[in-house]
Amino acid sequence: MRAYFSGNYPLTHSEHQRLWESATVVFDANALLNLYRYSPDLRQEFISILNSVADRLWTPYQVASEFHENRVDVIRTQNNLIAEILRTLDKSFSSFNGKLREHKKNAFLDMTKIELKVGNFIEKLKAEIQKEYSSKFEAHGLSPQNDSLLQSIGMLYQDKVGDPFTEDKLKEIFQEGEIRYASQVPPGFLDAPKGDDRKYGDLILWKEMLRYAAATKVDILFVTDDAKEDWWWKSQGETIGPLPELRHEFTRETGQIFYSYSPVAFIEKIGKSIDANIATSLLDEVANTSRMTSENRSPKYVTSGTKEIDGIARGRAISKRYLQIRDLERSLDEYRSRLAQIDGKLSATHRNYDQIEADFNSTLLNLGRLDREMETLEPHTTEAYDAIEYRESLTYKLDKLRTDKKTLQSIIDDLIQARGAYFNGMSKIQNELSSEEFKHLTSEKPKGRKTEDINMTSSNSTEQNIPF
Repeated sequence: MRAYFSGNYPLTHSEHQRLWESATVVFDANALLNLYRYSPDLRQEFISILNSVADRLWTPYQVASEFHENRVDVIRTQNNLIAEILRTLDKSFSSFNGKLREHKKNAFLDMTKIELKVGNFIEKLKAEIQKEYSSKFEAHGLSPQNDSLLQSIGMLYQDKVGDPFTEDKLKEIFQEGEIRYASQVPPGFLDAPKGDDRKYGDLILWKEMLRYAAATKVDILFVTDDAKEDWWWKSQGETIGPLPELRHEFTRETGQIFYSYSPVAFIEKIGKSIDANIATSLLDEVANTSRMTSENRSPKYVTSGTKEIDGIARGRAISKRYLQIRDLERSLDEYRSRLAQIDGKLSATHRNYDQIEADFNSTLLNLGRLDREMETLEPHTTEAYDAIEYRESLTYKLDKLRTDKKTLQSIIDDLIQARGAYFNGMSKIQNELSSEEFKHLTSEKPKGRKTEDINMTSSNSTEQNIPF
């Protein structure tokens, strides 16, 4: 049963050990960008942890692209936060004064004195905040032009960035994405409201990880700050792990293990493996940062409402059926390939059999002719002895050809039996794909790919390597 539902099973002890000892570690763009949101102490600790697994780091081109595209905005948002806080305090004081002045006069309270005290407190608080910020920014602050963190990340990922997909391959992924998203097949379908090609960012990232794992035969340990339901398996508010559909597709496509972790879970586990004593306060900061950034990114319709939750559940069911179709089609492709191989062997074996049969008949004629000639020879002559020796060689050859014929006939019988089994298997798969359960999904294939005639090809175009 586990072979069919591997994604639903927890990792075994050996799989867990294998993952943490040798898997390639992949961070998504948000997990890397959160380094700019961490305190200096946590940032330094995180870089130290990344250095401890530097030989296992790799990043998809999509992640590197999103990281560089959003880095400056994240830095400026962090640097502008102090001004936003000070403005908020000023607005709060103005609002307080407005309420205070509505009362104008009170027999027991001096409104002017209250306003003055609150004003002095606000100014003192603003000065303390500004002083603390200026002191820390001078020592650890980053700017778009003076970014030591960028240099550290660049060194960590030197020569460890995947090649970008070609334009033709991207078009193929977008076309597949339309079908996957319509059926709510993870990952990325919750980004569909973005409208433009940016909605396929997670799918491109996923396809890059599949390509890399299949080519290099490595497991993937994926660290992501994305908490949406198109990456994670959630039940009654609890995150169980990565979606079973993702784990199943990854293993099916690559033969390797895929598992994902939040940054805080990754730090906790990797910290234990390298004997790092990571303070609880730093772990809390990682968790809080992840939660806040995830809340800002999550679509509103995902978080509440029975109708929306039911829709996701239905989408998950469709997603499973879609992946079942992919499995069936893959089996159909394998059956057809195997059938073609059998037909090729069958034709070659038939040709060999025909050659042996002709040789056998020719030898049998020669033997008959020799027997007639021997009747005319004088016994105990040189010619008679030569004829006897020649007859023995022909008899030996006939016995060998007779054995070869039996062997080839047995091979032919086995191939015909195997061909029948594969043909019956293909018929069952085609009947299943034509069933009512799958008919409406198989009818929505991308152009050029039909259930009845599956001939999947991959692009062999040279892909450009752009440094991180």
